[in-house]
Amino acid sequence: MRVSYLQSPVMPGMAAFYNSPVKKETESYNLNIENKTQYQPVFGNVFNVAISPSFGTRLEAFKVHKPAISEGLRKLGKEEMVLIIHGGSFPATSETDTGFGSPNSTGAKNLIDFISGVFTGIQLGPGGKTKSSDSSPYTGTLFSSNPLFVDLEQLTGPKWGYILSEEKFNDVVENNSNRDKSETNYAYIYNAQDVALRSAYRNFIKGDGDKINALKREFEEYKNADVNDPWLENDALYEALSKKHDMDYWPLWDDELDKNLMSLKDTKEGKERIAEIHRDYADEIDFYKFVQFVYSKQIADTKDYANSKGIKLIADKQVAFSDRDVWAYQNLFLKDWSLGCPPDYFSEDGQTWGFPVVDPEKLFNEDGSLGEAGEILKKSITKIFKEHDALRIDHYLGLVDPWVYPKGKTAKAQDGAGRLYSAPHVDGLSKYSIINAQNADADGIVEKIFNRIEWSEDDYIKASSLTEEQMQKYSRYIDKIVLAAVRDAVIDPESYAALQEAADDVSDVKKSIKAHLKLDEIEQKVRNSIIAEDLGAMTAPAKRVMEETGLNGVKVAQFMDGASKDSPYLPTTFENPVQEHYWYMAGSHDTVPLSAWSKNIVKNAQKGDKNAQAQIDYIADYLYKNSPKFEMYKKQMEEDPKFFMQSVYVMILKSPAKNVQVFFTDLFGDERVYNTPGTMPEFNWKVRPDNNFEAQYGRALDDNMAFNLVTSIQAAIKSRQDDRKAEQQLF
Repeated sequence: MRVSYLQSPVMPGMAAFYNSPVKKETESYNLNIENKTQYQPVFGNVFNVAISPSFGTRLEAFKVHKPAISEGLRKLGKEEMVLIIHGGSFPATSETDTGFGSPNSTGAKNLIDFISGVFTGIQLGPGGKTKSSDSSPYTGTLFSSNPLFVDLEQLTGPKWGYILSEEKFNDVVENNSNRDKSETNYAYIYNAQDVALRSAYRNFIKGDGDKINALKREFEEYKNADVNDPWLENDALYEALSKKHDMDYWPLWDDELDKNLMSLKDTKEGKERIAEIHRDYADEIDFYKFVQFVYSKQIADTKDYANSKGIKLIADKQVAFSDRDVWAYQNLFLKDWSLGCPPDYFSEDGQTWGFPVVDPEKLFNEDGSLGEAGEILKKSITKIFKEHDALRIDHYLGLVDPWVYPKGKTAKAQDGAGRLYSAPHVDGLSKYSIINAQNADADGIVEKIFNRIEWSEDDYIKASSLTEEQMQKYSRYIDKIVLAAVRDAVIDPESYAALQEAADDVSDVKKSIKAHLKLDEIEQKVRNSIIAEDLGAMTAPAKRVMEETGLNGVKVAQFMDGASKDSPYLPTTFENPVQEHYWYMAGSHDTVPLSAWSKNIVKNAQKGDKNAQAQIDYIADYLYKNSPKFEMYKKQMEEDPKFFMQSVYVMILKSPAKNVQVFFTDLFGDERVYNTPGTMPEFNWKVRPDNNFEAQYGRALDDNMAFNLVTSIQAAIKSRQDDRKAEQQLF
């Protein structure tokens, strides 16, 4: 008879914990419950507390015994546990569900409360303004925040002088056809939010009284603040012109002057046109700035609230630029090249993303200082750190050594594509190449490119052949733009310069040592504030930049190859001191939920798929090889996708990785796919937790579909203990 999963010999059934202190690392026990059924949870009770079989008790275990869970994570060496949830996916309440989530909403605060005490951060998606025709957050604006993240409910209250009527707000909620469906309603809210915000703006302008007048003074200060110039003006002008042309895609505007306005802004013709737009669209421009002002105040409050609960806010910076950014900074991009991805296992022709490529000569001046583009990009990161505590860099390789292709061509090397800084053999790119013939086997790699799709870029550039000067050039985007901006957020430049001066002063040894220690502390904080998404192909220079700048990358368990001991996604990867602070996760926003992946692995293994069986074999061996029940556990992994899925979580927690990320669909046991790369946006970016997400989590826990931190921690600690016992028996 097959063992029921709820009565699994591995996972305790219906576990709830009523005592909080952790008395010892693990303890075996027998359990008598109300129906007199006996369970034998061989992993023991790491928290040494009583168990109750009442309905929903697994949820109670999470809520009531957060200190014990946190202690368990500490024992496993985990320093950070971060929940990934994009802004639009935040839950609401039934009374406030407008069709789109917001990190500033009541629902967001409820989620922060729920995860606090266990999780240490929330990683958001990119926060830029998206297009009416594309909901992807990865094509949002560089500076402007998404108006959809303004929480309308707050505007109906005293903090904002009641500038939005409850009637208008309720209309938005009641007309949301996806209300309580745990799904965004992008096409609806894009327009409905705009209508509501315009109503709030009109009431704000017409309003009077101490509160509104104080807000008006703040608004004027915001518009005139140096930190908001020139992006706020540029983006507001673009919005005005979008209204004029009835389209927010500037290449299709029918006025050449409007298309090229920012390139001509210092000319007589450009100045006159800008003045004309201000006259004709004054309210439109002011309204756009007002919405940005509202968001800036709301996200500041959210950050303060999250921080008070021990939660960091982590931003996400995409490698792409929005249409309005390209319009505003046209002269900073290469005219004939686009950003993409080279051919690989998943794409025979590579990926032609169509994103613009920043002109390297505009990023840095000849003396190595920041050029115009470099200054703008650094300011964008400065803004991010004003509103958040840390930053994830999407497609890190796209900053260090992007793959570019000629516009109108494929992304194949045969069509002239190549690495922007590593292609001395490509016409049009050679002048930007950092490497030369001494570093690269150009002839050999070109021959490989023409004769096979799959090839290793490590065959092309040997890291050991790169000079210090070359490495400084490869790392300058990270060092002089990203890290410099973060450093300025951690400590003001004058104080940092003073510390450097003190560190260099050999006349006062004690002061110098103290300054060195403080600088080291600052640099560690700076580097720990960055998550570099380094999934997929990584070139030799990019790998060295990661190592030399101390950035922490990401490892996804779903990408592991159990048949290869050299797979970079195995848990043993984190035994390398260089990578122990990398982030480990079950899946990302671009993968299927872990539950769906686990079902496929088990199903395919049962059909004889050797790769799928290798995954099961590896995880079973990693977790249970020293358990007397090894064969039983492995058999259950081969038969039960839920047990296999829970074992993946245990593997992540047992691993030496100090930092863990959890995508929200995995936490809540949601089997819906959030995003499938390469498909139309209307099929993606929709999934949200239930508005009653606590009940959703409880149901998923009871069905063994959610990430059960309690049992996973127990299992991980017990597995480590079994390993230690086995080692001791050898001596």
